[in-house]
Amino acid sequence: MSWIRVTDVRVWGDGNFRRLTPIQPSGQSLWIYYLIGPHHHGMPGLFEVRRMDLIDRLRWSPDHFDTCHAELEALNMAKADWLDGVLWLPKWAKQESNRPRSPKNVKGWLKQYDRIPECEYKMMWFKQLVNHCADRGWSPPW
Repeated sequence: MSWIRVTDVRVWGDGNFRRLTPIQPSGQSLWIYYLIGPHHHGMPGLFEVRRMDLIDRLRWSPDHFDTCHAELEALNMAKADWLDGVLWLPKWAKQESNRPRSPKNVKGWLKQYDRIPECEYKMMWFKQLVNHCADRGWSPPW
């Protein structure tokens, strides 16, 4: 059994939090940011976000960011299409707390899915979602 803690992504915009020393560049800190950063909109594992937006919000140099992101890519933890502004976390569906609880969740996610620019990672995310629905015996809500 895993322990789950809910973190409100609005913490990143809190005035006191923003006055704290910024998180230092590392693969671990970037991973945490990817998991609970302000780019979240309810649909886990697929985000419309630009590389420079992430660099600006983290207050890191582009070189530091690229080095940390490369660590995550090498471990297949994160993939990005920076040209289209899409970030995909390939293992999102393996974490129980990320999986949709019902077809109604899936239907809500698909409204957000349409906002994501077309690219390879968007399609890979969708295939994971289809497989998850099939595993649960759910009729596709699309």
